Amino acid sequence: MEDIELGLRLKQAGHRLRLLAEVQVTHLKHWTLASLLVSDIRDRAIPWTRLIICQGKLPNDLNLNSRSRFSALVAWTGVAMAS
Repeated sequence: MEDIELGLRLKQAGHRLRLLAEVQVTHLKHWTLASLLVSDIRDRAIPWTRLIICQGKLPNDLNLNSRSRFSALVAWTGVAMAS
């Protein structure tokens, strides 16, 4: 989450950000279902949602673009229909 917040502050300060697809990293962590859910929800989704709310606007980039929003809607619709 810190990288997202840093990028936001840099962009607000007028700096140009570039995403380099050829630069990739691997997190050397053993994931369990519980740790994955905690990481994705508590450590990423909640802080990112708070950051978006504080900004007062929903950006249309990274994984918040229109295609990603539609994908999330379809996934949650599938979950709701399976229940």
